[in-house]
Formats: sequence, structure tokens, C-alpha cells
Amino acid sequence: MMWAAGGLALMVAEVLLPGIYLVWIGLSALIAGGLTWVLVLGGTAQVVSFVVVLSAIMAVIWKTGFHRRRMDRLNAPDNGTVGRTVLAQQFANGRGRVRLGDSDWQARLAEAGADPEPGTPLTVVGVDGITLVVR
Repeated sequence: MMWAAGGLALMVAEVLLPGIYLVWIGLSALIAGGLTWVLVLGGTAQVVSFVVVLSAIMAVIWKTGFHRRRMDRLNAPDNGTVGRTVLAQQFANGRGRVRLGDSDWQARLAEAGADPEPGTPLTVVGVDGITLVVR
């Protein structure tokens, strides 16, 4: 019963403090609690079952690359900006500033050409660090 309570507490903590780590420990505790209830395990066997289940879950997460997928896209500058229309502000020599929503961004032209006039709509075709690449 303590395993189930601990597992639920960790899952609630994950909701309150998201980080995607406590959920796996909580799930392992719930499974260990289920195994303890079904197989009537003693104290040492309970801890061993928890460690084995947690190790198996972490091995699957590591093997599938799930731990990297979530963080790679989190707060990435191109996440939702490529394809959007921005308004040119001032440009000189292919570099300048654009307005995207309520923010000003550094920008550079994707290809060489005449600098756009202020207010000209441009399309974001990529992101280079914190600079938007526009056309």
C-alpha cells in the first residue's frame, strides 16, 4: 500500500513540478506496489522489484531516445516561427530587424538582393541562432 501511495504522490508532484522524471519513478512505485499486492512480496523483494522495474523503464526511455525528443524542441527559436509572416523594420546590407507578433527580432535575408522597405511583409524561412532568416 505504501508503494502505491508513494507512486501516486510522485505523479501528483510531477503535475505540480513538471520535469518528466518523477512520473517514471512514480510509475515504477505503482508497479512495485501491484507486484507486492499480487505476489505478496517481503520487504527486500519489494525494493528489488522497484529497482528492476525502474531500471527497465529507464532502459526503454534511454534506448528509444524519448529523453532527448522532448528537450530538443522545447523553446527552440524555430519552433512555430518558420513559415510565419513578419514585417520588415530597418534593413542595411541584408541584415536588419523584423516584427514578429509583439517582438522585434534580428533578421537577415535568405538571398542577396535589395533591402526591403520598412513595413514590407516577409516570410521566415529559417532560424540561425537567434536571427530569423527571411525572404
